[in-house]
Amino acid sequence: MRDFLKLSLIILVLINCVSCVTTSTYGATFEPIESVTDNYSLKIYYGGPPPRFANSIDFQEGTESALYEKAMEFIALNPEYKSFKVIEIEHSYVPSYYKYQVEFLRE
Repeated sequence: MRDFLKLSLIILVLINCVSCVTTSTYGATFEPIESVTDNYSLKIYYGGPPPRFANSIDFQEGTESALYEKAMEFIALNPEYKSFKVIEIEHSYVPSYYKYQVEFLRE
């Protein structure tokens, strides 16, 4: 019985470490926040456990995040903006998503 519990624990840890996370940004667009100029929100949905660094502002402002890719696409379509800054990160378990509040910066 003790060996079974050890094996079960090892399997749970491995599943948590190597499970597949599906991130969905299809159709996701930045929605303006009416009360604040140049601030937008974007929801990024995922399947499985939360993606690594999903709640890290430094990572989300870096070049390897889905948020960064979407922000660069937005900046390309809106040349008055030159960069962006993550203001707030919200998380929801059901449905599974992260909602980012982003401020787009002008020159």
